[in-house]
Amino acid sequence: MEKHYRKCNTLLRPIVTSILLVASLNLNAQSVETIEITPELSDHLKENYARIFTLTTEKIDSPERTAYLINQDFPIENFKGTYIVEPEKYKWARSDYKGNFVASELVNVNKKYEFGLSERTYTVVRKDGSDELLALSDDITDGIEKFNSLKKMSEVIHKLGYKEYKDGQDYYFKSKTSEIRMDARTFKEMQKNPNYIPTLDADQIKLYELGKQTIPHSQTLDKYLSQYRIQRSKMPTASLNAWRTTTTNAQKMLTQINKIAEKYEGNYSFTPLKKSSAIDIFLDNLNASKGVLGM
Repeated sequence: MEKHYRKCNTLLRPIVTSILLVASLNLNAQSVETIEITPELSDHLKENYARIFTLTTEKIDSPERTAYLINQDFPIENFKGTYIVEPEKYKWARSDYKGNFVASELVNVNKKYEFGLSERTYTVVRKDGSDELLALSDDITDGIEKFNSLKKMSEVIHKLGYKEYKDGQDYYFKSKTSEIRMDARTFKEMQKNPNYIPTLDADQIKLYELGKQTIPHSQTLDKYLSQYRIQRSKMPTASLNAWRTTTTNAQKMLTQINKIAEKYEGNYSFTPLKKSSAIDIFLDNLNASKGVLGM
């Protein structure tokens, strides 16, 4: 079953009201990861993500070993409570293969086989206090991680006075200057810098103001470019010198713009709300002037 999503404009109430706990417990001197699946998280997984399976353990005679075997689908709505997570990752064997594994076995991803295994990976969990074993597809584990990061981002943006909304597969919010997608890149930036959103807004305001300041530079550069197209080699030395000075000053302004813009290079998770072509026009005129003047 592939991922599916429902488009809606409701707020992330489950993300605000739920708790996803990923904790480390000291058990027999070993670090054990657990996950707490709340009803809200279970509903979120049911709506958006794929499959959970029950597991059995069986002895395989040749060679003799104990294997995890996929048994049957497990209803996601029943996926609630505390689960202990195995650190290993597995792939599902669809059929027998040369004695290396049997049909429906979960095979450790560290064992390198070229054939017979699923592309998806699976995580094995055991319900705390019971013998119930489950295999979670990577859709499920990705969904848990996404739910957790969305919850944390929601808490931050609510404190800033913003509200999230859903469009297609993704959640967004609008800051003072930008529409921001609540994705892995945004979450990473917010983890690195708790003031990421205010900093982004401040930088976008600076860029917008610098964009307005480029307009007179662009107009002057365009004037010299037009003069050059007409006069070519007959262009007066005084005009050429003035053009060089204007180009040098414009380059200094571009350096200011680039210093800010480089901080967000490759970051496609936000879109400024105010769009202006001033900087693009400025850059075209500056590059054309530098080309003609050999600068």
